[in-house]
Amino acid sequence: MTFPVSNLLADSLLDAQTVVKRVKRGSQGIHTRSTNGDIISRGIFSYTTMLADSLDELNALKAVPGITQYAKDQFGDQALDIVVEFNAVVAAIQAVIDWVGVYFPANGGYVQAQSYSGGRLTDRPFTTAQMAAFRTEIQTLIDSIG
Repeated sequence: MTFPVSNLLADSLLDAQTVVKRVKRGSQGIHTRSTNGDIISRGIFSYTTMLADSLDELNALKAVPGITQYAKDQFGDQALDIVVEFNAVVAAIQAVIDWVGVYFPANGGYVQAQSYSGGRLTDRPFTTAQMAAFRTEIQTLIDSIG
């Protein structure tokens, strides 16, 4: 027999909580930055890449057999509809990703994230006013996380 170093359910729940905390911190950060001043396209895409990676991780974790009941047991609340809460976070993450896909400036299907001038590529800046609707989506995501 070997020394046990893993409990799949405990590790999976902890991983899900870690991912969701990362999403919340990242969302709060970009929300604040886009409120306080211009934000460049690279910052937006870095954020949405983190969201997409987090979404992949969460979708893998929800497939762990027994995770729903284990989470209810750990939170000590059998009435907690952890699936609804989890799905709300996943939907809010997807909504932010989708918003960027729909509303980010594009030309011929290519996202206009940079401009070319004087031999240099420059990340496109977005003003706080331009990012207002984006912040609304981000705030919905933040609010879906306890």
